[in-house]
Amino acid sequence: MIKEDPNQVRFTQIDMAETKLSEWSPHRINVIKEAFKDIIDYCLTKENKGYIAAFKKMKYSEFLRRINKKNTLKSRLNELEEINPENVILNLKFSDGVIDYLNTSGGKNLKVLKNYGKIIRRLISIRNEIISSAYKLEELHDEGKLDLVYQKEDFVSMCELVQKLDGTKYADPHFIWNIPVRDKDTDIYNNCELSE
Repeated sequence: MIKEDPNQVRFTQIDMAETKLSEWSPHRINVIKEAFKDIIDYCLTKENKGYIAAFKKMKYSEFLRRINKKNTLKSRLNELEEINPENVILNLKFSDGVIDYLNTSGGKNLKVLKNYGKIIRRLISIRNEIISSAYKLEELHDEGKLDLVYQKEDFVSMCELVQKLDGTKYADPHFIWNIPVRDKDTDIYNNCELSE
């Protein structure tokens, strides 16, 4: 076969490599999953995750009532039989300054932190939509039998497209997805802005 058509053998290898880089390749799907997992893991500190966990079952007003009696309650953190977020947070020692903060701003702080849950659920939906779209592309390629009609010249043409546009403004996410550029003079992101 190599003697008969060495270019075809080379193209078969190229085609196999291209398939591995497709939107639906296991490697690409795994990178997307890991990227979203990292974003979700790094959105909040472990302290704030623990803070949210403590109020999944306990009312914030109950927490304030208990910590405001801290001078009359003895911490039993090391004696806890059952470790759960409520028991732990109720047995922590807070300074007077932090107790004042928790009384005045802690509830608002908790509300902002809980909003992360809505954001993270949206992120997960977006992740799933990206992966589903990749598999939809694979289905369309299979239905149209693209593998059977795709020739070496087509592969070369697509490589030329990538080479000519790579590094230009036309390969930039701002151009491709119509994403506004964030104002350089502020750290605030509005709507769908992205840094350059």
